[in-house]
Amino acid sequence: MHRPHRLHLFACAGPRCGAEHGESLKARLVELLPDRKELGIRLSTSSCQGLCSRGPNLSIYPEGWVYHRVELGDLDRIVQEHLRGGCPVQAGLADPLAPADESLRRTGAPGTPPAADPGRE
Repeated sequence: MHRPHRLHLFACAGPRCGAEHGESLKARLVELLPDRKELGIRLSTSSCQGLCSRGPNLSIYPEGWVYHRVELGDLDRIVQEHLRGGCPVQAGLADPLAPADESLRRTGAPGTPPAADPGRE
């Protein structure tokens, strides 16, 4: 039976953040979260999230948190404090996104998860 994911993380792999950086963020998250399926966490890369001036970005849905200027060294703290501990890291890394209503979510308007790149899950 398929278990729905509690959280879906999107590492930006857009042209300004850099596909390599998005892939390396995702690879490091795989290392830090060997139990991600049991925790209900899904990892993906996305195309541009539209936050290039603050990238590389890591978006967490459905919570609506976006971590900006993410480096590999930031992931240990994000995993321990936020993903495992339930407390988003506040030290200038995260901004909450305003929640969108359901009609906006269905149309792909702002506030919806970024589209995952095919073949990058």
